[in-house]
Amino acid sequence: MNSISANLNIMIKASEKASKILIRDFGEIEKLQVSKNCIVDTTDSTITFDDKGWCDYCINYHNHIVSNWDTGEQGECELLII
Repeated sequence: MNSISANLNIMIKASEKASKILIRDFGEIEKLQVSKNCIVDTTDSTITFDDKGWCDYCINYHNHIVSNWDTGEQGECELLII
């Protein structure tokens, strides 16, 4: 009978410990911010968002990469050089 009680006590302590971790993790999830344009979130500590909710990676991509990306014949020639 004592071994059941000891096992039950161990299980109760383990569940209490796990619940504290879960409460902490869910508290962090509530503060999590995700880009409106991609999957990047605030687990990247350097990420910033604009007023539309876009991350700085998406802003950089659309402002600098897409605008300079030649998908025509010229772009194909540039890729072949690489």
